[in-house]
Amino acid sequence: ITSLGSYVKLDNSGGNVSLSLPPGKGMNLDLRADKIRTESGVLNNFSGAAEEHKIKGTVNGGGVPVDVHASSGRITLALQ
Repeated sequence: ITSLGSYVKLDNSGGNVSLSLPPGKGMNLDLRADKIRTESGVLNNFSGAAEEHKIKGTVNGGGVPVDVHASSGRITLALQ
C-alpha cells in the first residue's frame, strides 16, 4: 500500500499476509495471526503490546486503523 486512506482491513482464513505500509504515518495497529514478523523499524515510535501472535497499539501517535487477521497464517509487516 503506497498511500493510506481512512482504514486498512484485511482478513484471511488460510495463508500468509505480506503487508507494506508507508513510513512515518500515524496508525492504530490491530494484527492477529499464527505468527507476526515485523521488518526493522516498523515498531519505532510504537506504544502498545507486541507479542508473537498479536500486535495492538499505535505507531507515531496513532491514526489510520490497520486491522489485519490471518487466522491460519503469518503476517509480515514492513514500512516502505
